[in-house]
Amino acid sequence: MNTQTPTTPPPFVPPPKKRDYLIPSILTTLLCCLPFGVVAIVCSVQANSAYSFGNFDEAELKSRQAFRWMIAGVIGGFLGVAAYILAILGGIACAALEESRSCCPPDASPQTEEWSLPSEEVM
Repeated sequence: MNTQTPTTPPPFVPPPKKRDYLIPSILTTLLCCLPFGVVAIVCSVQANSAYSFGNFDEAELKSRQAFRWMIAGVIGGFLGVAAYILAILGGIACAALEESRSCCPPDASPQTEEWSLPSEEVM
């Protein structure tokens, strides 16, 4: 007789869940750059769904993509704000330069008036 006991396979232990970056992606969408933030949110949700379905490699890939899109959104937001500030400052500088050019055209000579003292007869 065979006296071997049936062996049970070890229980499946999933790998630790990677961060899905959903909250930072939402903040990136609201505060920095809308298009990149939306893509980051989509990748975050896909990472969470892939982990739930047991596709751990895809979950890790989507998590990294969400992180990259989130960083791109933050950088894009800062670059957009910097470009806006530079445009405003450039407009102010251009207006000031135009103002200084229009008040004294280069071909105009200064106008002087001759003043004379009133005569003593008038008093």
